[in-house]
Amino acid sequence: MICSVLRSGALAALFLALSSPVSAQLERAEQAFADVDLEGTRDAARTALEAGGLSRDDVVRALRLLGLSHAALGENRAAYDSFVRMLALDPEASLERSIAPQLRGPYLEARGYWNARSGPRFEVELVAGPSAIVARVRDPLGIARTLKLRARVETTAAYRDREAPASPEVAFEVDGYEGYAEAVLVALDEHGNAVATLGSEAVPTELGRLRERSAGSSNATSSEPRVGRILGGVALGLAAASVGLGAGFHARRQSLASDWNGDACERPIGATRAEQCGEVRDDLDRAQTLSIVGYALAGALAATGIVLFAVGGGSERHPHAPRRHPLTLENAPHFLGSRTRRSTHGCHDSPHGRLWL
Repeated sequence: MICSVLRSGALAALFLALSSPVSAQLERAEQAFADVDLEGTRDAARTALEAGGLSRDDVVRALRLLGLSHAALGENRAAYDSFVRMLALDPEASLERSIAPQLRGPYLEARGYWNARSGPRFEVELVAGPSAIVARVRDPLGIARTLKLRARVETTAAYRDREAPASPEVAFEVDGYEGYAEAVLVALDEHGNAVATLGSEAVPTELGRLRERSAGSSNATSSEPRVGRILGGVALGLAAASVGLGAGFHARRQSLASDWNGDACERPIGATRAEQCGEVRDDLDRAQTLSIVGYALAGALAATGIVLFAVGGGSERHPHAPRRHPLTLENAPHFLGSRTRRSTHGCHDSPHGRLWL
């Protein structure tokens, strides 16, 4: 109980800190850079990062200042490392055109490093599985070290807080979870800076779909795909019948055309050919019209059937089937790999089993 309270308090303080003003050290680093105090910029930016508590955007700003100050001091390797990390967190990060060319070298090398790699820089997605909330991360630099999660399965329920080591995949098994949850997730680096944030308490990330209100609505939802498939099959069957109908009248038209073009309908009674063969001509025109109608109807029914069948098949999914939520870096969380279970001996989690809320 005490552990739960302490942990909830710590996580609440973390989420509050993410909305706090920029750290004094980061402001000091920016002022030092404006004053062309390069060593002061480097030291203040490094101190701001090591003190922790920065948001993702502030981490990018600090890494930018750190990279520029290293470059200006001739510490090109350190500048390159800072820029590589900065571009992993924010691929769109850039330097002002006013920056001297000699300071841009490490930055351009860092950009070339990422351009030469086809894989992700720092990507995260959440999956609402049938029995657990799964967070996945692709982090080639190993920037994320800790994951902090707040989740609830009802919109009116209180959030439950948990923490886990960052890894490629972590499954959070939540009490009462049935395919839907609201979550707030923060990924922290080794100093406790939030290198990725997903959602907020005011606007949490929704995972999965809401549970059906009643068995009737659930049955209605699951029966919709079957109805679409049935109607599509009926339409395709009618299309086949229409093709047969059109083909039959087409054959009849060909036969009547032979009669019309021949002399089978002519009689030696002195009447004109149009008078003698008028019925044959009428039957020929009628058969031709019905043949065209049959073929056109077959085409329309076939197109309708294909659409109904495809739509019915595409929407067929279990009401609580997993739903993926790709995330941009601004609202990214990370988990994977190691699964943890709540320890019964203290506030620490051990790498055995799954993480429970």
